[in-house]
Amino acid sequence: MSAGCVILALAGGYLLGSFSTAYWVGRWVAGVDVRQLGDGNAGTVNTYRVVGPLPGVAVAVVDLSKGVLALLLVRAAGCGLWSGYLAGFAAVAGHIFPFYLRFRGGQGAATATGLLLYTLAVLMLRGWFPWGDLAFLAWVVVVFGLVSRKGEVIGAVVLPLFAVLLGLHAPREPEVLAAVALLGFLFCVQLRNLFLRKVLTLRPDLRDRVKWWRFGLRPAALAFPAAQQWLGPQVGVGLVSGVTLAAVAGDIWRLSRRGWNQETLGRLAAIFKEKEAGRFSSISMFLLSCAVVLIAFPLSVAWLAICYLIFGDMFAKFFGLQYGKTRFFHKTLEGTISGFAGNTIVAYLVAPAVGVPLGPALAGALAASLAEALPLGVDDNLSMAIVAAATMYGLLFL
Repeated sequence: MSAGCVILALAGGYLLGSFSTAYWVGRWVAGVDVRQLGDGNAGTVNTYRVVGPLPGVAVAVVDLSKGVLALLLVRAAGCGLWSGYLAGFAAVAGHIFPFYLRFRGGQGAATATGLLLYTLAVLMLRGWFPWGDLAFLAWVVVVFGLVSRKGEVIGAVVLPLFAVLLGLHAPREPEVLAAVALLGFLFCVQLRNLFLRKVLTLRPDLRDRVKWWRFGLRPAALAFPAAQQWLGPQVGVGLVSGVTLAAVAGDIWRLSRRGWNQETLGRLAAIFKEKEAGRFSSISMFLLSCAVVLIAFPLSVAWLAICYLIFGDMFAKFFGLQYGKTRFFHKTLEGTISGFAGNTIVAYLVAPAVGVPLGPALAGALAASLAEALPLGVDDNLSMAIVAAATMYGLLFL
């Protein structure tokens, strides 16, 4: 990039982006400053709510176009592709920090989204982003849109998934790198909105039903198949067996001494749940399930089954608590659908890496979700991975 192109891109892109459509439409149509009303954001959604539908649509059209227009104008001036994207990014910055409004504009999401959609169209036309990936993203959008009905939640799930798929399947071209950068920016915007608007904040009565440290520690179980993959079967099986035996032995000791068991539950309320007073803990069942699938099934199958046990259950539990309304046996339909969607994400990303065809992997994802939801009389921490592994093994090898 020449110095002239850099200056043109930065200055031209910023000035173009700094035209705050929401602010001026609010002033011209309703005589209001939209930044002082609604959620205080000079953007499409706030204009729609404060000024009306048609002004909101007008703001959306202009804001979506600003980044693309900046890119095309700089390219038309004879500058390179990187200069064009620099102008697009500068337009996003201008949208957020307009100098004449004391640098208080919108979030930049619409301008960045327009630039991202343009880039995605380029990738699709050049065959750099498979249609199957696009269809899969659409499936994830539909599921979490129906479950949560919150754009911030959809973005928090889909945007990082989109970036991962680009990293896996697209060539390292400037357009791809620009798309990943835009996805990262939009993801940060969504996270900020999630926290500010408390979209994912559970009610106190729901928060108390989950031991969150146990919930967050579940991904640590990936160390078991990883140890077997890179350090050998003896290390992997030895690790999972040792940890499982320690947990089970602790439960046996606790359950064999009634008075000591009640005292332990009282003192260690942060570790154990009340329902575990007279039975083996979910921790032991979870670890036992990991041990069984690693010992009894091929490592490729075990990888997927353990990932379903970890991430499918996490999706089902969280979204079931947050958005669950329709009972589905002893779970909620929303939680079960979210858990299945989480499992399909795992299947789509992990199955090719471990050498399992997508069909059996998706069948295992469905089996894991059903084992989690159906009242089988067995702790789902024990049944999910084993049922999923048996399903995939049967389809692959029998």
